[in-house]
Amino acid sequence: MAKRGRESMYETKVKPFINAIPSWRKKGLTEEQIAKKLGISLASLRNYKIKHLPFLSAIKIGKELLISELEESLYKTAMGFPYNEKKIIKEKIVDSNGNATGAERVRTEVTEKFNAPSVGALCFALKNLDPENWKDKQEIDNKITSGNFKIIIDGEELNDE
Repeated sequence: MAKRGRESMYETKVKPFINAIPSWRKKGLTEEQIAKKLGISLASLRNYKIKHLPFLSAIKIGKELLISELEESLYKTAMGFPYNEKKIIKEKIVDSNGNATGAERVRTEVTEKFNAPSVGALCFALKNLDPENWKDKQEIDNKITSGNFKIIIDGEELNDE
């Protein structure tokens, strides 16, 4: 017996885009933005993640790809990296007498450059990779464990109690 009624919103609005969702997530779209793009509510999106494993997988895969790409970019920025800078140069063509002919020659000049390491990216990475040795706050033990002296504040002596 055939199923009656209209197709679910999942079947019509989500399933056709299941293969595009990972790339949307990888591009940095939030779940709220993906819901809007699909024409569904955020509550429906959350519900579909629970009910439909392929949808949950598409969201997770896209997020993992984004995180991986961001980690790679952070590493590259922290360590510095070489890159090629292309410059398009237009030159007027001159004849043997040095007069402009009205024609132009276009050439591309490629220069290899190096993007220096970023101190901010280095600090961020180290704070996350080795938080014990790379923290913003220093903890100072200000307890006095020995010595014979008195603490007097506003003329009153303080006790150990």
